[in-house]
Amino acid sequence: MDDRLGTLEPGKLADVLVVDGRPDERLDDLAKVDLVIRDGYSVVQGGRVVIPRHAVAQPAEKAP
Repeated sequence: MDDRLGTLEPGKLADVLVVDGRPDERLDDLAKVDLVIRDGYSVVQGGRVVIPRHAVAQPAEKAP
């Protein structure tokens, strides 16, 4: 598992949260989410929620 987790580098798994500010100095900055990457897909960009293409449900086929 250590070969896939623990650091940010190519080939490893990571969920990333980027905030606009210094939450270590000001807790209110935690509300300023700029970017979230989860399972390799951006789910928040520029502070806005985005729906990854792989998450969009395909219409069900009609039964014959």
